[in-house]
Amino acid sequence: MSTDFNISFPPDLLRILTRWNRWGTAPLNSGVRRRITGELAPFLDTPEVVALVGPRRAGKTTVLFQLMDDLEAAGVPREACLHVNLEEQALMSVMGPELLERLYETYRVEVFPEGRAYLFLDEVQQASGWERWVRSRNETEDVKIFVTGSSAKLMSPELATLLTGRHVSFRVLPLEFREFLDFRGVELPARPRLVGTPPRIQQALHAYLRWGGFPEVVLAGDERRKEVLLKQYFDDALFKDVALRHQIRDLSLLRNLAVYLLGPDLLTYPHSEMSG
Repeated sequence: MSTDFNISFPPDLLRILTRWNRWGTAPLNSGVRRRITGELAPFLDTPEVVALVGPRRAGKTTVLFQLMDDLEAAGVPREACLHVNLEEQALMSVMGPELLERLYETYRVEVFPEGRAYLFLDEVQQASGWERWVRSRNETEDVKIFVTGSSAKLMSPELATLLTGRHVSFRVLPLEFREFLDFRGVELPARPRLVGTPPRIQQALHAYLRWGGFPEVVLAGDERRKEVLLKQYFDDALFKDVALRHQIRDLSLLRNLAVYLLGPDLLTYPHSEMSG
């Protein structure tokens, strides 16, 4: 695939990649292991593109890091894995297949010239035309490709059209209750029962019903931070995944409608910084 060299790319692409990869300077903490990571294990070396779709902040990037852990444990060198965060601000001005090509070329020349590579494209919907580039590389290169996406475009049957059947798709959702207990270090009895449930599990259930299962919210230390995070997730989903996709300009009206539809408990939601 040829690159349009008239495009002005950032001059420090390798440094940008270094910040997001273990062969560089990123520690990439993979956190508490998610159950879906085990479901993905059989697809680490299959020919299909693996797509992880789901709401923002549900843990898709963490799952990618855990897959990298599995590859490294299997003897794959760190340099064979390339993680690209397509919400990186330094890349926003040149999003598109040409950027993906330049990033991949930089990686192959500077870091891992030969051998099977594992490419992890995070929030791939940010790069318009990404599906053409992914299809081309998947068919012509010795590379295993994983993509994540948060927009409605990738959480719908459109994904099958974009990749024309050359993919397998998995949903990454916020924590289910068993995972919630894992995150809080609470062990579930081998034979759970409704009567006589241990107090720690009862307390965890109350917290789960109140705050939900977004991993960072679960791990947040105080209630004020939990509230701030959830409100930010709400705004991000509306603005980045609804308003931008459907070109909605009156963001204040959109937010008010969403709050109304979600129920009376959210009618006190404070005015957002979004404005039309």
